[in-house]
Amino acid sequence: MFEVPEFELWLEFEAWESGPEDDPTDDFCNIEVTLADGRRYALDVWTYDFVRRAPYAWSYEAGVGEPEEYLEGPDLLVARLDRGLLERAITKMLAEGGLNPHWLCPPDDDDDDDDDDDVAVERPTTVEEAVTARIVDRFGRGFVVESEAGLVGQLRVPEMSPLTANWERSGQKYAGIGQTIEVYVVEQGDHGVIFSELSALSRAARDCKRADWLRAHEEARVGTLLDVRIEHKLAWGCVCRQEGPPFLEGVLATPQTVAEHQLPPECAVGPQRWGRLLERETVSVVIAAKRWRDWRHVLYFSLYEPPTDSQGSGAPGDGP
Repeated sequence: MFEVPEFELWLEFEAWESGPEDDPTDDFCNIEVTLADGRRYALDVWTYDFVRRAPYAWSYEAGVGEPEEYLEGPDLLVARLDRGLLERAITKMLAEGGLNPHWLCPPDDDDDDDDDDDVAVERPTTVEEAVTARIVDRFGRGFVVESEAGLVGQLRVPEMSPLTANWERSGQKYAGIGQTIEVYVVEQGDHGVIFSELSALSRAARDCKRADWLRAHEEARVGTLLDVRIEHKLAWGCVCRQEGPPFLEGVLATPQTVAEHQLPPECAVGPQRWGRLLERETVSVVIAAKRWRDWRHVLYFSLYEPPTDSQGSGAPGDGP
């Protein structure tokens, strides 16, 4: 057993006032673990009960819309969102050898004090070497990979290079099988081996980008004008996303969705305009509402229709 280092635990759900509809046994959140030496780890945490709802993105209501074919999954599964439980889980992981290195966040580079200009800031180092491996099979979430030393494990979609991800997405049954790649061992234990084609620094940067993305949604202001691309057009609304930083995502909702979620009327897209919306189309929108749901901020958009000389005021989101 390792000596357990001291740590501070930030829990997203403690930063917000809980409502009567919140169920700590059926939810998800982000947490941050800060060790005494300054290292920070960011984790995405789901409860066991939330797993059944997770495939139904945005609504997170089982049976509403089409479920995703696969999910990247969380970093940690727990019985309930509870400080005591999470402290015990982190303590146990630290006692058994430490937290997974791919949860590590890059150090902050925001030290602008003049007195510190001559101080060299050491970046944390990880003892990690790439090994040569061969793709030997597929499974539901990626490839089965075998190293030259005979170590067999999983290479999941989030850990793949763009080339390998293209093989995984290919409709050809044997695409990628037999190919040789360079991988890192990121997890090895009782639950098997997890490989990644990304270095420790790349994995940490990726995970912290997600934290930045969540923070951008928290800071998004109602009334902001955006250009977004329609990624998915579903029965209950369109999922839209900015094509550049900070990549805000939100929903163009149908009148039924607006009524069900008690959103402002301007969030509803009228039937005429709805019929003309196309996937992959870029549209101008305004952030019309922001709702705290399942421990994250969900943005709801209204279509921006610039006024013209020949156009009077019409119903929101239902231009000619």
